[in-house]
Amino acid sequence: MNRGSLLSSPSNRLRISMLALVAGLSPWTAMAQAPEEAEDQSNAIVVTAAGYAQDIVEAPASITVLGREELQEKRFGSLAEALQDVQGVDVGGEAGKTGGLNISIRGMPSDYTLVLIDGRRQNAPGGVTPNGFGETSTSFLPPFSAIEQIEVVRGPMSTLYGSDAMGGVVNIITRKVGDRWVGTATAESTIQGDDRFGNIQSINGFAQGPVIDNLVGLTLRGSVFHREGSDIPIPGDPALTLGRNPVRSRTSTPMAVA
Repeated sequence: MNRGSLLSSPSNRLRISMLALVAGLSPWTAMAQAPEEAEDQSNAIVVTAAGYAQDIVEAPASITVLGREELQEKRFGSLAEALQDVQGVDVGGEAGKTGGLNISIRGMPSDYTLVLIDGRRQNAPGGVTPNGFGETSTSFLPPFSAIEQIEVVRGPMSTLYGSDAMGGVVNIITRKVGDRWVGTATAESTIQGDDRFGNIQSINGFAQGPVIDNLVGLTLRGSVFHREGSDIPIPGDPALTLGRNPVRSRTSTPMAVA
């Protein structure tokens, strides 16, 4: 049977037409899905890239926004879980002595990732926090119930924020005080499989509400972190035996919001 007879068959012509139709529709389907995915980000208002509120599409940087709805729907257990799927962000798997984690952006060391809460820097100079205490920038974060959105800026932001932001910026923006009181409390515990390693416990609390309606509001948050000492001495080098003493960290940050 020659090529002409194959094409002249009605059934073969129908199959070829259907295949051509499917092939033609595939790019249109992909193009229709792409705007829907981009639409969620294109409607976002960001403040981190320029220091003032603007549409994300006008921001002079590569930004990912994690909104309040996404944070609630996915029920992240920590900032590390929330950022693990953000493009260009790497979260260290080992917690520091205060329970914080190292966050790196675009391959830069974590020292060059600036962490902000409502625009206020949480990073401490490296010389002030040696020997496992360098993760304090992510140790005392507000609970997700207090967060409105998280903005992740990838790329150098040194002009606006200084040398701490050569890798990028993570800005955690908290909720505004509403018209009624709300609050949450969480408790976490990590029990080590090897009893030579110390267990970890933490408690976090958050409360927010109006003091004078439409005039003054109040936000309170606090946390307690306790890490037991580990019984793993390193012979001949006591300076490397860093986890033998218990570490306790407490913070309580009251804020009045007009």
